[in-house]
Amino acid sequence: MGKHLNKIMTEMFNRVGETYTEEYPKQPQWYLKHSWTEKEQNEFIKWTVDYLYNSKEAREEILTINTRRKVLILKAIRNFMFNYGWKIEND
Repeated sequence: MGKHLNKIMTEMFNRVGETYTEEYPKQPQWYLKHSWTEKEQNEFIKWTVDYLYNSKEAREEILTINTRRKVLILKAIRNFMFNYGWKIEND
């Protein structure tokens, strides 16, 4: 994994009180082991969009198209969250 994906994953794990290691995502269904609220997920998505928007190097590493259009960055992050985001807690 590249340094920017590592930074994003570290932030995602920190938000649920877990320590990120590159071995963790190799476990089956690792993304089902923790949960967060929809508000927490949205805050993480905003953080990630801002991070990618402000770092050309991060966009080049993570996005298939290097764009500063927030709507496209948001779409990419939402796709990632759909596949690998933590479970959403039901209220």
